[in-house]
Amino acid sequence: DPRSRQCSLASLTSLTFDDDALVAITYTEPSRDLLGRASKVAGA
Repeated sequence: DPRSRQCSLASLTSLTFDDDALVAITYTEPSRDLLGRASKVAGA
C-alpha cells in the first residue's frame, strides 16, 4: 500500500491507467545501489 510507505533515497511510485481505470501500481528505487551510502538523519 503506497499510502503507508516511507520514501527512500529515490523511490518512485507509478500509477498506470487504461482510460479511467487504474490497472497497475508499481514501486521502484532507481538509486538502490546508493542506499548504503545515504545519510540516516532526518531531512537528509
